[in-house]
Amino acid sequence: MNKAHVAPTEPTVPGAVEPRRLLIAATAAVVVDLLVFWIGSAAGASLKIEAPYELNALVVALATAVPMLAAGAVVWLVARRLPGVRRWAAWVGLAFALVSALMPFVVSADVATGVTLALMHGVAGTAWVVALLRHRPRALTR
Repeated sequence: MNKAHVAPTEPTVPGAVEPRRLLIAATAAVVVDLLVFWIGSAAGASLKIEAPYELNALVVALATAVPMLAAGAVVWLVARRLPGVRRWAAWVGLAFALVSALMPFVVSADVATGVTLALMHGVAGTAWVVALLRHRPRALTR
């Protein structure tokens, strides 16, 4: 009898963060943020900010992935004991991303740069919520 190989699944704790889902969301956020970065640059954003470093693709990728993955690890650890924290952290993270989206308008040299960076904050916040909130399909009823 030929059995198809089935990958082992790790036991899940109700309410726990799924690391694979977080990694996928962070990767997608990096890709979309890089697209926003390049589109903003092509649209005339100077991408000059008041910071001790130059804004480039590597900075965008790191500034997107590192906070998401670090915060995700913290939420993963806490949610193992307090399952309700995952849902709370999802909304707090989105709120943080949206409020922090105002900051680029303060530190950027031009409005186009501010808009570009603010959009990146929105992308990261959206990816964070998608990573943490599970979307369960509704049961079909007759």
